[in-house]
Amino acid sequence: MNALQRQIERMGELQRRLLPRELPRLEGWSFAGYYRVGRWPGGDVYDFLQLPDNRTTLIVADASDQGATSTASVAVLHVLLHACPLSSGKDHAPFCPIQQPSYQPPHVLLQHLNRVLYEH
Repeated sequence: MNALQRQIERMGELQRRLLPRELPRLEGWSFAGYYRVGRWPGGDVYDFLQLPDNRTTLIVADASDQGATSTASVAVLHVLLHACPLSSGKDHAPFCPIQQPSYQPPHVLLQHLNRVLYEH
């Protein structure tokens, strides 16, 4: 196996690790997930965030293009979503500048994430 093929397989493994290990069990809802990494891993991902007030947020994202850049972009987004009080509802200082849990509408969360991704 050549070095390029190993790198592609590693990107696929990273992409799979970003997916939730378990799907939420919510009254009145049934979730099923299937995900297959293609020949070129990319930026497709889904996730669930359980908020402390028992709400669940479903996230579906597709970073444009395929390959390492998209896979890395989605990995960064995954970390930000799970580390920021705006989305996780938990205090994760010093990883996020917001010091207390705060539930925000999607457009506020997306503006914040876009700004952080753009700045870094």
